[in-house]
Amino acid sequence: MLSVIIPIYNEEKYIEIILDCLKNQTFNDFEVVLVDSSEDNTKTIAEKYKEFLDLRIINSDKKNVSYQRNLGVKNAKNENILFLDADTIFDNKFIESALNEIKDKDIKIAGSLLYPDSKKIVDRLFFYFFRIYMKALHKKVGLNGCCIFCLKSMHEKVNGFDENILVGEDFDYARKIKKFSEIHLLTSVNIKTSVRRFEKYGRLNTGVKILLIGLYTMFIGSVKKDIFNYRFNGWKK
Repeated sequence: MLSVIIPIYNEEKYIEIILDCLKNQTFNDFEVVLVDSSEDNTKTIAEKYKEFLDLRIINSDKKNVSYQRNLGVKNAKNENILFLDADTIFDNKFIESALNEIKDKDIKIAGSLLYPDSKKIVDRLFFYFFRIYMKALHKKVGLNGCCIFCLKSMHEKVNGFDENILVGEDFDYARKIKKFSEIHLLTSVNIKTSVRRFEKYGRLNTGVKILLIGLYTMFIGSVKKDIFNYRFNGWKK
């Protein structure tokens, strides 16, 4: 009924966390498609979860999150798609609650509000204001790629994620779909995401870049040149 697609690159520290979240879901009619370009032990760790999940690991010859998501959809068995990032955390009723809301409201594309996997006040404040920003502007700006529900047919209609965009490809993707369907933020669920980029590159530095990328995307267009020097856990786009 649902295909969960997760692009992964060197996620040996996080992959067990998200797979445990999926293993413990109250709703279990779904497959998991990991699209792997790792150079560490991520794949070896993930293989162990085939005992608990309908799990497939697709090897990717490119370290490109958009390419990997698109490759995941090509290999997906189901019409209903859920894109997740590997460093996200959610409760046991996440999929069940989300699918119920999607069905009740006849939603074609939706995302979730984000919370940090951190207790630091500075992280909580940043995500608090980011949630306000998303609530106000998601219909114009788009959705964050760490959690997007959509339809395979809709994905194919817009030719998937633009693999030439260096950052903000998730916002571009949602805006393309907006031409055919209203963008929603789910109210029945939320999701936690890692603050590892904030810790690695500095909170102020990362926060300012995210703000500038959002403004650039909103008023100028897609980021196809490395003008912000923004990195995804070493992911080379």
